[in-house]
Amino acid sequence: MEETHDAVLARKLFDESVKLLKEGQYKEAAAVAKGAVRAFRQIAKNDEAISLGELAMNLDNLSIILYALGKAEESLSVANESVEIFWRIKDSDELYQLLRARCLNGLVIRLKGMGKKEEAIESIKKAIKICRDLSTQDNRSLLNLAVFLNNLAALVHGEEGIDLLNEAIKIWKKLFVENPTKFLPSLAGGLRDIAILLHEVGRSEEASAAARESLDILRKMNQN
Repeated sequence: MEETHDAVLARKLFDESVKLLKEGQYKEAAAVAKGAVRAFRQIAKNDEAISLGELAMNLDNLSIILYALGKAEESLSVANESVEIFWRIKDSDELYQLLRARCLNGLVIRLKGMGKKEEAIESIKKAIKICRDLSTQDNRSLLNLAVFLNNLAALVHGEEGIDLLNEAIKIWKKLFVENPTKFLPSLAGGLRDIAILLHEVGRSEEASAAARESLDILRKMNQN
């Protein structure tokens, strides 16, 4: 069918744009990603139920590329459209919910970059709620939750930021036990960040302990 053929071509454009982005060819990636978005817009007119999710993901991808090009306002506009489409789709699948949360996290990065702190906080809290509400707390959902908690901590600071990072560190420690090589950098980074926040609120001894633990982990990583 023509529609299926169009979808295959659109997905190839998406894959090519991701490849170009990884290679640092941002202008070329943007041109290809815009082609993929145009294709999925057309496909969605005929089969909205199937194609809207892919359109939202392609918009999120385009937003990332535009941000890399320094086109912050255009990137934010595209990211907002992606989130709006994700919110329109009624789908309880947990993988889909996780994609929605990650899209919100991408929006947070754009909002933060433009100094829209309160909007960024609101968006990342939505992403965190989605992760908390998932019935299956596997490593993939836990990792995303830890990243989102860390990102919120960076926006709020103070005691609230410390509580958020403590929760993220507990998750990273759990994941570290299962896969030390993969999660060691995240755990070390979380300990470093919480050391900074603890120092800011005058909890110097705890800050020193967290900093030492972070350094110990980094030494182990360098030894390997």
